[in-house]
Amino acid sequence: MKAYKPIIFLLLFCLPMAMTAQVGDMKSGAKGGSIESGGGGGDDWWILVDFAFDFFFAGGYGLFFGFADEPRPNDKDFNEYPYADGFNGLHLPEREGGRLGRLQLVGHFQNNEDNVYGAYFQAKFHPDRFWIIDANHLELFETFDDQKGIERLSMTNFNVQINRIHHPKFNFFWGGGLMLLDVDPVYASPSLSGGFTWYFKKPLSLHTEAQIGWPNGNYARNHQARMQVHLDRFMIYAGYQGTKVGGVGVANWAMGTGVWF
Repeated sequence: MKAYKPIIFLLLFCLPMAMTAQVGDMKSGAKGGSIESGGGGGDDWWILVDFAFDFFFAGGYGLFFGFADEPRPNDKDFNEYPYADGFNGLHLPEREGGRLGRLQLVGHFQNNEDNVYGAYFQAKFHPDRFWIIDANHLELFETFDDQKGIERLSMTNFNVQINRIHHPKFNFFWGGGLMLLDVDPVYASPSLSGGFTWYFKKPLSLHTEAQIGWPNGNYARNHQARMQVHLDRFMIYAGYQGTKVGGVGVANWAMGTGVWF
């Protein structure tokens, strides 16, 4: 169990951060309105670049891509689907033959028990055992009681990720790509992403992931944590989904399903 203590710190990153505002406020903040933006514009990217440069020269290459003596992704194949053999999650142990690629599709409904609801869809394609191509889309809606109509916000992410840790019981991935924030107009930004899945006991697993970007100079984040129940090739799940733009965010519960091909 001690080997999984870092999961506690990774999960804290994905938990709600006192987010009580609504979709209309997020849209106002993204457009540069009076809502506190919390973003630092282009200067933030120079800080990130400088930090990454120093970190890599201090041994970060092994942390991000792999150390010299650890098993490589090409030493481990994919399971037919999580727990297909009754013991292992998405990956098999070394020298056990399996699939070379995987495709996962998920979708869920979410709600904040007030007047915000939405839907989330994701396709995660493993063309081989090292790379992941991820595309996901979030739609949020806020309804009003005074005939003002409906406020809408959507976020789309396209990512190329590295399958960094591929233990049969634990997977960790990270990467980056493009974030599109549609608040009428649409703003685009480079983005960072990462997450993990812990297959701790059949038929259950714990999954978290987060994506961050700076569309129109405003910090934006989409993150989730969910408990998954695996039913052979299919799964059902329930958990938390949070969205934040600038200093404004909304927290939702989520229920959905997924399938592996």
